Amino acid sequence: MVTSGVVFKLAIGVSTAFFVIGTPVLLHFLCKRYVSHMYYNSETKTFTAVRMNFFARQTEFSFTPRDITPSIPSPLSNFQVGEQAFLLDQDVIRETHPQAYIALMRYDEPLDLSEFVDKKKSESNE
Repeated sequence: MVTSGVVFKLAIGVSTAFFVIGTPVLLHFLCKRYVSHMYYNSETKTFTAVRMNFFARQTEFSFTPRDITPSIPSPLSNFQVGEQAFLLDQDVIRETHPQAYIALMRYDEPLDLSEFVDKKKSESNE
């Protein structure tokens, strides 16, 4: 490398810097939605999700099951609260804390089927 030209040295330096800087940025982009810890307060019915930011600091985000927006989950998230997407291992919560899982999925609330019943009636009248 000592005898090679400046362009070759510059190309090696740029590609090395790209991998040194690009790898942590790519990992953060892929893993920033992963919830490392989740806490449930049964009295206030609020969840606190703990995630890691780019500098490996824990960030907390509190929400209630009503804050979860109905959306189609993406490959890198299970649910969305406002603009924040979360990736959560639901099997762990379901097995270890079933009451928290029931509250998270809103299985404890009554099911409203009036939208579907009204649609069925309007189709049968036509």
